[in-house]
Amino acid sequence: MPASAPLVRGFGVASVAALLLAGCTGSGEDSYADLDREAADGDALPAAVLAEATYLDASSSRYVGEDDGVALWLARGADPDVHLCLVAVPEDEDWVVGCGYEVFGQSVGTFAVRPDGAEPPEGFTAVSENVYRLEG
Repeated sequence: MPASAPLVRGFGVASVAALLLAGCTGSGEDSYADLDREAADGDALPAAVLAEATYLDASSSRYVGEDDGVALWLARGADPDVHLCLVAVPEDEDWVVGCGYEVFGQSVGTFAVRPDGAEPPEGFTAVSENVYRLEG
């Protein structure tokens, strides 16, 4: 998907303008170990996200970890043109979902998503097999 792909985001009641997150998409040929594993307890998206983020394929969601108070999930988009989305649920802010970009961030932190075998971005630390957070 081109870098000009539209930002898809979900939100709770407050802080809409303060929270911006863009996720990463890959081509249909990329593989992501985080998504390819069997679903487990805890992989389901939070109810608030499911209620509003109908553009996500909820059955594909996988919890990938928590970093600095932000719980993270990867999920495929319900639309075939949206291959991959990152869901970020901070402890004390509204949740955000980003689809369509490789590096993203604002108040929830700066994250990157990379397909299997790709080099981690410089200055980022692994949160999971495919998700990285900018150090510092």
